[in-house]
Amino acid sequence: MATEIDRREFLVTTAAIGGGMALSLYLPDALAAETAIAGNTVNARPWLPPAEGGVEVNPWIVIGPDDRVLIRVNQSDLGQGVLTSNPMMICEELECDWSKVQSVYAEPNRHIREHNLYDHLHTEASSSVRLGRALYQQAGASARERLKAAAAAEWNVPASEIEAKNSLLTHKASGRSLRYGQVAAKAAAIKLDREPAIKTPDKYTLIGRRVRRFDVEVKARAQAVYGIDVRLPGMVYAATKQSPSYGGTLKSFNFDAIRNMPGVIAAVPMEGIGSSSGIAVVADSWWRAKTALDKLPVVWDAGPNAHQGTSDLVALYRSRLNQKGPTPVDEGDVEAALKGASKIVEAEYQLSHQAHAQMEPPNCTAQVTADRVEVWMGTQIPDYGTNIAAKLTGVSPDKVFVHNCFEGGGFGRGGMHGELEQAVTVAKALGGRPVKVLWTREEDLAHVNGYHPMGLAKMTAALGPDGMPTAIWIRVAGNDALEGTPLITYGKYKAQLAHQLLRGFHLFPYATPNLRVEVNTMKTWVPSATWRSTGTYANVFYLESFIDEMAHAAGKDPLLYRRALLNAANPASFEDNAKADWVKALDVVAQKSGWGKKLPKGTGMGVAIDDRKAVDPRGIALVALAVTVSVTPSGAVTIQRMDIIHDQGHALINPEAADRQIRGMMAWGLGPVFRQEITFNNAAVEQSNFHQYSPIRMNEFPHNITLNYIKTNRWISGIGEEVVPLVAPAICNAIHAATGKRIRRLPLRDQLSAPV
Repeated sequence: MATEIDRREFLVTTAAIGGGMALSLYLPDALAAETAIAGNTVNARPWLPPAEGGVEVNPWIVIGPDDRVLIRVNQSDLGQGVLTSNPMMICEELECDWSKVQSVYAEPNRHIREHNLYDHLHTEASSSVRLGRALYQQAGASARERLKAAAAAEWNVPASEIEAKNSLLTHKASGRSLRYGQVAAKAAAIKLDREPAIKTPDKYTLIGRRVRRFDVEVKARAQAVYGIDVRLPGMVYAATKQSPSYGGTLKSFNFDAIRNMPGVIAAVPMEGIGSSSGIAVVADSWWRAKTALDKLPVVWDAGPNAHQGTSDLVALYRSRLNQKGPTPVDEGDVEAALKGASKIVEAEYQLSHQAHAQMEPPNCTAQVTADRVEVWMGTQIPDYGTNIAAKLTGVSPDKVFVHNCFEGGGFGRGGMHGELEQAVTVAKALGGRPVKVLWTREEDLAHVNGYHPMGLAKMTAALGPDGMPTAIWIRVAGNDALEGTPLITYGKYKAQLAHQLLRGFHLFPYATPNLRVEVNTMKTWVPSATWRSTGTYANVFYLESFIDEMAHAAGKDPLLYRRALLNAANPASFEDNAKADWVKALDVVAQKSGWGKKLPKGTGMGVAIDDRKAVDPRGIALVALAVTVSVTPSGAVTIQRMDIIHDQGHALINPEAADRQIRGMMAWGLGPVFRQEITFNNAAVEQSNFHQYSPIRMNEFPHNITLNYIKTNRWISGIGEEVVPLVAPAICNAIHAATGKRIRRLPLRDQLSAPV
């Protein structure tokens, strides 16, 4: 008899057996997860509203008779807090009682049925505020004016005489008032002659306040339903395995060998999903499915890449660096400047492939019938996911329902590793029975449908007698981080290239009279995809490391050298007239970090700065980072201090959430610096689990972190990935300051020791 135990019970039980301490959370029955918590909240199942009822004033806003306000959110909450911050932007204009606001995910099915009703549902590239703020404010302002118009009609007075505040409509002249809930139905039927103007930042009263996130309580109570938690009546489980080598295919399998194992139901081949084909074993429990899968005789065709590995990729990339590549930027005469240089500085930099390795392993639950498809998972792309499921099943998209759960990390690829396609494919074969596909960590690291691409760059600079650059020549080789998207045409030579590989170099921040950028875009057998900070991660590492090398060659202080190059730069090289902001950020980070102070032997300080500019117009978010490290004679590195200066633009929506995001970015960025990389042998990933792809541990994270914001006159591009690219160059520059050793290849683990 199979007895199922969930992960929370397992943790509590094993901690007790092992003699450890665990906090037991008493949940009286399965309905506990459905119970709404008083005040601000989101349902434990975030695709369902915390409470039913109310009037839809517009597609974003539902108002209940008790003045409860439900805000529909068109972004996925990956931990960044959009289930709270998006409602803040709407309610800034709505002028409702914030203590009665709740949130729920917008429904993907309705979004598609009603022709992209919520503009977009996918979450990417720090888009929540960048793409949504004006839209959200407009939705709130429109609803407010309709509520005012409904009250004005009730009292037969001009709407201009009505004040809306704290969910109360007041006519001061007569002393009359109505609650929002009393007029919501009438407001829903009103059509405004024109949409109201939205508030400017100087008028904000809610945006910019530190607000507790709605999801904190359901998560703290262990009630939040992640994709991995979904249970359905009659549900079965599938464990999956894909070809060990990328490009490999399934040749054969012998189901008879496992047919009579306990609980086994079926084996389902999976062709054309991701970069390799695979097989799923279905059973009445996941452990039985996995046990049977491990015993299933499978024969693979290793495919055309069978003898390829990381060393082959490095050789390919390096060969491209030595060839003339597409040239999107070519200003002045680089060759002449190099010939007349007082000094030549040259360096090659290398970055590895990286996995996403979110803590919740990829999973998806699906049920497929002849005329309806249902999917339960945490995903960044519920709208795209709806169309994917429709295409796989042949069912019309208006009959596909994606229920977006809480998600245990996304990092640019949440719900996009292939788990959706696998679950729908297996469910289709089961004829209406729901099935949960759950990957092991080994499958996750070895078969994600896209890694952050590895990259190489060769940087060359000509320095004049004063140490300032007379030319900079940048050569980059890599896969695009957005595989499958068309190449862009850029520059006077109409260079065809992947825009992520150009990112940050197209508007070059540092002064040089002669500049050339060559970008070699390749498509290799390793699938590539977005990863937290995308193309900026590589290019900032290359540039900020090289600027440090130039400063050292010129005999100048690295921070002051940057400052001089910025002051001499053309303002047209900066988006939003941000040149002065770059200088200001360097000045503030110098002051906060104590830059220039005498440090003990073996201790050094490094700096990096960037504004995450994209080739396509997105706005910017300026960040400067100073890192202090100490290095022992044996090479063990300790991060002593990190000082972050972050652009807040006109306003941070919720500073409390912003602080958490930034500190989380620091932790995320440390792993690839010290230990994490994905390597290949015979087209197969060599890392199998966290013992080989090891993140930074809590005891290794620096305790001394300062975070300060600078106000600028723009809306920033986001606050979800902007710090990540600066972590590596700032640390590597600090290591050089402490030891004199240059780090040009990451991770550090085979060059220096891990943090201690």
